[in-house]
Amino acid sequence: MSTAANRLGFSLMRVLGADPNENLTFSPYSILSALTMVALGAKGETQREILSALRWTTPVRELAVVVGSVIEAASAPYWREGPSILRTANAIWPAKGIELNPEYIGDLQKFVAAHAEPLDFRANPDGSVRRINDWIAEQTEHEITNLLSSSDVDPETALLLTNAL
Repeated sequence: MSTAANRLGFSLMRVLGADPNENLTFSPYSILSALTMVALGAKGETQREILSALRWTTPVRELAVVVGSVIEAASAPYWREGPSILRTANAIWPAKGIELNPEYIGDLQKFVAAHAEPLDFRANPDGSVRRINDWIAEQTEHEITNLLSSSDVDPETALLLTNAL
């Protein structure tokens, strides 16, 4: 897992950090977690391409087990000048009326502790953004309060995947 996350991090740093005069902060683990959620729902060539981009050579469920074990371990409190806990907030938000495969939802919950909740993006895009931001704020103890803005969602939004640390 750490090798995959490190490779991903260094690859992204080369692409995203092209300007040596600018600071860059991102979490390879967070990106790996989100891409694992996508890969679990993908099939065939799409899934193979995602796993190849991650340089992962075993089945997607093995990746999900590893990512899930990191989530579980990271969620346990540790002590260093007081208690510290890493909180993850993985979720998938399908538009109301879109039916996701129940096995996929089960895999998300089982492997990456993901929340799944349909929202009415068409009739209430602003309310959907508020619901997502409220859920993420609750999961991160209000460290992240506005992951999305109203411009990130419109009535045509079919599905959102969120990931926050």
